[in-house]
Amino acid sequence: MRMAAIGAIVSNAGIVVTGGAVRLSNSGLGCPTWPDCTDGRLLPGGANTHGPLNQGIEFGNRLLGVLVLLTAIACVLVAWRLTPRRRDVLAIAWLLPIGIIAQAILGGITVREKLNPLVVAPHFLLSMVLVYVAVWLHERAGEGDGELQRLVRREIQLGVRLLVVVVAAIEVAGTLVTATGPHAGNRGTRRLGWDPRVVTQFHADLVFLYVGLLVALMLGLRATGAPARTRQRARVVAVVVALQATVGYVQYFTHVPAVLVGVHMFGATLATITTARLFFATRERLSTAPQPETADWTHAWADAGARGRRRPPGP
Repeated sequence: MRMAAIGAIVSNAGIVVTGGAVRLSNSGLGCPTWPDCTDGRLLPGGANTHGPLNQGIEFGNRLLGVLVLLTAIACVLVAWRLTPRRRDVLAIAWLLPIGIIAQAILGGITVREKLNPLVVAPHFLLSMVLVYVAVWLHERAGEGDGELQRLVRREIQLGVRLLVVVVAAIEVAGTLVTATGPHAGNRGTRRLGWDPRVVTQFHADLVFLYVGLLVALMLGLRATGAPARTRQRARVVAVVVALQATVGYVQYFTHVPAVLVGVHMFGATLATITTARLFFATRERLSTAPQPETADWTHAWADAGARGRRRPPGP
């Protein structure tokens, strides 16, 4: 089950990267219709203002969407075959294909709306939600079915929950930065008429909030003797955020080159994954399966030995 969940994490992260490639290569309307690509054709190659390369990039992203759906279906099938049946794991697994189907519909609306930035933004954010769900499935599959127990102080767990909220707000603000920037996905696509500097500063302020909160949580985890696994995951988050912030500043001062924007999108996916893993490391569920009755086996062997010793000698 956990291997299937890893497949879902990787495939959903992969389609974020290829989706970024579609936008950054101006291939957003390489297939100007949906679900067909061009001129009533499912495959690229029909008459289009875009060249074969742009059509291939957009169509390749659509094909990867099929792979993402297949990994989600695999998660459901594996969860269905778990013995004993774990209803909560199956429910989490079902969220993946449902979300991916919704993502495909939203992608079609995005194409039909000619890459309206207010539609493109939810398209990316839904991918982040699906990445989070895949991480949730992976973590839940490795837990027992007992009562939920906290591994850290309540204040720290609340702080980690706030960290999840802040990273979501950062990603929303990031989509608004992109909606005001130069990479629209297609030449001539309209942009939001907001001041890019103001939106970018708001995005950066949320990052400052995230970093400050993360530093406070790391100090709190160390001071309260939190489990080593939780502190290790917090350090991983710190490394990812430091790299992501560095890329963000470099791309801002170098006039937003396409390659760095793609790296920044991948970094946002890693930030979602690592922050989610940190949250799930603040609590645990122990197994409720009955333990082997070793005492009974011990008594049985002792009784057998005693009977052997009491056996009368042979003729």
